Amino acid sequence: MKDNFKCLFIFLFLASSIHTLYSQNNEPNILLIIADDMGTDAMPGYLESNRLPITPNLDMLRANGITFTNTWATPSCSPTRAAIMSAKYGIKTGVQRPPGQLDLVHESIFTKIKENTNGKYAGAVFGKWHISNPINFNHPTEHGIDHFEGLISGTVTDYFDWQKTTNGQTSQITEYLTTELTNNAIDWIDEQEQPWFLWLAHIAPHSPFHVPPEDLFTVGNTNNNVGKFIAMIEAMDAEIGRLLDSMDAETRENTIIIFIGDNGTPNGVSQGFPGGHGKASMYEGGLRVPMVISGNGVGRINEIDDNLTQVADLHATILELTGTQVAGGQYNSLSLLPLLNSAQDLNREYIYSDAVIDNTQEWAIRNLEYKLIEDELGNQEFYNVANDLFEENNLIDNLSNAEATILAEMEVEAAIIRNDWSCQDGIQNGEESMIDNCEEIIISTKDILESQILLTPNPSTGNFNIELPNDELVEIRINTIDGKFISSLKGRNVLQIQGLETGIYLIQISFADGTSIIKRQVISK
Repeated sequence: MKDNFKCLFIFLFLASSIHTLYSQNNEPNILLIIADDMGTDAMPGYLESNRLPITPNLDMLRANGITFTNTWATPSCSPTRAAIMSAKYGIKTGVQRPPGQLDLVHESIFTKIKENTNGKYAGAVFGKWHISNPINFNHPTEHGIDHFEGLISGTVTDYFDWQKTTNGQTSQITEYLTTELTNNAIDWIDEQEQPWFLWLAHIAPHSPFHVPPEDLFTVGNTNNNVGKFIAMIEAMDAEIGRLLDSMDAETRENTIIIFIGDNGTPNGVSQGFPGGHGKASMYEGGLRVPMVISGNGVGRINEIDDNLTQVADLHATILELTGTQVAGGQYNSLSLLPLLNSAQDLNREYIYSDAVIDNTQEWAIRNLEYKLIEDELGNQEFYNVANDLFEENNLIDNLSNAEATILAEMEVEAAIIRNDWSCQDGIQNGEESMIDNCEEIIISTKDILESQILLTPNPSTGNFNIELPNDELVEIRINTIDGKFISSLKGRNVLQIQGLETGIYLIQISFADGTSIIKRQVISK
């Protein structure tokens, strides 16, 4: 009888342990920490700088997780926040500079988590919102957030005397801003009895540059903006440590922590990149940000990952962490979940970012080696960022044949991203029936094998040819990606591209029996 009882006890213990492990692996708490205006030159583990902050807590996260070295954000804060929230680039949401308005048509990650988990997760945002323009104090609630406490606008004029909005109600606060947000986050976590997703968007180290409370930093010289900037980062790190230490062992063990910067370091306090290459530029100093993932479910310890990643990827990654399966990702967001336990190639060809800078549309696209910067006026810069991180040698007027080909491919891919959905991003998006399946859209019942109708070459820099079966061709129509008619031909299958801008076009091929198909054609100048 005792043996049976002992077996039953062991069985129940094992079952309980398995359930606990399963819950921890499948319903983790998620803590996303966003630093404001902190590029890779301002964090240990990236660039060598003259003065780096002392950040024992961020160092601990790196030592116990993954440091990503090729992560792009956008050049300014609002577009980055909108990208994480919506899984879409700025060209898709219209949020391309601060302040921005993330319309409700772009469903937020909080709304998706709530819908996909039947409300299992509690969700909160503490800190900077800055995706409501004009200011709407209820905007976070409208985007599905259970609790908001922080700033609807971008920043404050005084870290020691500022206005805080709590679920639509505003009050005056004299507690140090970084400390107050940490206090609020600690109190909210202590109240939770279900899995949670906490978006903690610090204002630090965004200006105004100042000296924090003396017990929060160690840097000696704070008589200049660089010293104050470093002290603000150290204060943020100290409060991150206090937040993590406030969790009981079970909560901490079941929490995954993501730390990221929202854009590059401001030029006035940047120490690593050339002047003018920081925040509000499409150079690496404006786009490249630190990202660290650590904690529950992260099996790679103290590892460096150089895959091409970007801030919107956090959307699909967090969705999958809460149990929602996505086909590679969602919209422009590629899930990084496969990287958390396995060092592998993400099989991503490009990353992309865009912004409106000085009232001009600008965008950048890069692969592991090269990067193209382009604007709506036709200006281009082309760099080998693998060998020229500081982008000091513009290759645009001295391209090899191989580089000219790469440039043309990047032009086309950027045009596709801006006008449609990429067919080589590892994500099932747009009209794809599976990941990166961008074949013709059949709009009739005509039984034509895919191999029987080809557009060659595709992409094309000159005339392109439509190879057809023996069916009697009636007409070929060229339309823009949004369906605007451009021109048509009858009885011919060689098309000229004079007058067509770089981009993606829809070619509608009609036959004598009244049926037709649509294929995609990429034009590159």
